[in-house]
Amino acid sequence: MPIHSSWSSFLKSLKEQKDYQEGEEECRDLTDLRTIIIWLAGLISTDGSVVKIQNSLSFVICSIEKEWLELIQKRLLEVGIKSTFQYSKHYGDREKQLHTLYIKEPFKIAFLIKRFAKDYMNPRKLKILESGYHGAPERKWNEDENRILSDLFSKNISRKELIKEARKYLNRTAWGINHQLTKLGLRKYAN
Repeated sequence: MPIHSSWSSFLKSLKEQKDYQEGEEECRDLTDLRTIIIWLAGLISTDGSVVKIQNSLSFVICSIEKEWLELIQKRLLEVGIKSTFQYSKHYGDREKQLHTLYIKEPFKIAFLIKRFAKDYMNPRKLKILESGYHGAPERKWNEDENRILSDLFSKNISRKELIKEARKYLNRTAWGINHQLTKLGLRKYAN
């Protein structure tokens, strides 16, 4: 399947990010990446998890067999897909420790799976990937809220104090208040 030219640079950048060890063969072309993405989709479908909480997405593979996860990590690194290990406390038997492999840049990987490996993905897990990610809907600022900001701004207090005081009256985040101050042009004295 030919790769659309607009994505060639993205895929090539994945290949350029890898850190090869001596003796490792380089990924010769983008078909290697496609093959590994298909393999990864099957692996995640059977032995992995797709975790999605609000705007956060993770691909996770857990096992007590560290060597198996290291082989997976090495295979992913061959095409520039980085991952990290997390070791948890002993699981049951003292000899067994649960290892977790987290795949980095999950939204890029999700795009590649949707592009190349939909047919190899568990339908339930694919549905999670295709559901998109939605933040909270933006709530418009009303005149009363803007008036409260203007009144607080006229007190000529520091920006930090202004935001702290505004949060007492408004059900808004500090970032949202700061952003609205900028939109209203009320930044001159609020340092």
